[in-house]
Amino acid sequence: MKKLIIMITLAILIAGCKTVFMTTQKEIKLKIIETTDVHGAIFPKDLINQKISEGSLAQVYTYVTEQREDKSQEVILIDNGDILQGTPLVYYYNFEVPDSIHLLSKVMNFMAYDVATIGKSLRRDLNLIILTHSELDDKKGCYKIKTIGKMLDNSVTIDGLFPIALYTYTEHDPKEKATTFNFLTRKMNDLQGNEIPAKSPPGMFKDALIPNDLGLVLKMADEYYG
Repeated sequence: MKKLIIMITLAILIAGCKTVFMTTQKEIKLKIIETTDVHGAIFPKDLINQKISEGSLAQVYTYVTEQREDKSQEVILIDNGDILQGTPLVYYYNFEVPDSIHLLSKVMNFMAYDVATIGKSLRRDLNLIILTHSELDDKKGCYKIKTIGKMLDNSVTIDGLFPIALYTYTEHDPKEKATTFNFLTRKMNDLQGNEIPAKSPPGMFKDALIPNDLGLVLKMADEYYG
């Protein structure tokens, strides 16, 4: 089975609503802290050789907490990948209880990582689904993946990194008092004329709107790729 990488954006489209943001110029000091090749080292102990280790996420968290307490700066915490293997504890979550919430997911959420590289090398038998938020670019009249700011937007178009990018599309029927949740599989405009840049390979999905069901998405994608 071919590995699938799918991006799902969470966009709630509401007719007739417009938000105006007032902005002021302000100088901001950024400190970027990056971890790489953590290899499952959550605690400062080598669980294989049973000895104290020099580096771990516990030690990183102590440093990051100190930096976040400095109100003169904004801290961005990034992981560069290769975090999901390397210790017996991580192996247990990878292969013994793969249906449970991974311990490293809990740890990274607790540490409040801002950005994480999915992986430098992925197993070929895995499907990868990335959930993200979208935002409306009023100047261009289209939706985009929400990022940390213009510096990143000017360097890369996130949607272009994925072969499949589905947007959630919500329809509300006031008469029936019912709400339908769908995935949008191809480009279209919302009720205000703003472009929604959803995409998928031609022929993968028959309809532009499909039920909001990840199981169905994976099934149809598997059938398309064979």
